[in-house]
Amino acid sequence: MAKTTPFLRQEIIKRLAVLGLKLDEKLNRVGNEGIISSPASVAKVLIVPTDEELSMVQQIKQQEETEKKMKSVAD
Repeated sequence: MAKTTPFLRQEIIKRLAVLGLKLDEKLNRVGNEGIISSPASVAKVLIVPTDEELSMVQQIKQQEETEKKMKSVAD
């Protein structure tokens, strides 16, 4: 989540603190890929690189293929 925005990550995890999530402030500021939660967190919080544009294109392509198959079955 929010790879380049430590403040945003911090604010999100603050709201999830009721679930037991806790950030390691230093790791969050550094912002490297990997675990940024503190050892006291009940679950790991990670920075994972993603390519949102590629993911959206893949989802659209999959949807188009599904619709094409459904149309051919209906015909």
